[in-house]
Amino acid sequence: DSLINAQRELLEVLLNKSHLFDVVREELKEPTDFSDEIHQRIARQLWQGYATNPDSTLGELMAGCESPELCRLITDMAARGEKRGNYEATLEGALKRIRLIKREEAGREVSEQAATAGEKFGEEAQNAILYDVQARQTGLSVKQRKARPILPQ
Repeated sequence: DSLINAQRELLEVLLNKSHLFDVVREELKEPTDFSDEIHQRIARQLWQGYATNPDSTLGELMAGCESPELCRLITDMAARGEKRGNYEATLEGALKRIRLIKREEAGREVSEQAATAGEKFGEEAQNAILYDVQARQTGLSVKQRKARPILPQ
């Protein structure tokens, strides 16, 4: 899964370059924002460690591991990240993929909601939802959205 791979790459970078933590937290604010349960567990270790000491070493991060299995996973992930290197570019690419996937998912969700509204309330309701989403994406204010007709006359 592309989202899980991108999130894994973020963790691999963070395990090697703690100074990039704030960049990642702008996109993934909590460990529960990670899709995979293992990634959530690793992220929880990082979030706790970096909250206490932003310059935590890998050893310090692993000191509070809940299990030897989690410590092994963290060590393996850190080694993969170190082998790949190129941390900033890896982080940038992973964040771009995550944003793209989230936009695609949001688009599918809106389409499904609009279709449901269309089935229940008719084509005007479906068009109103789609228009509102489009207006939000183009930056129209609430006042501007209300001033425009929902459907062409």
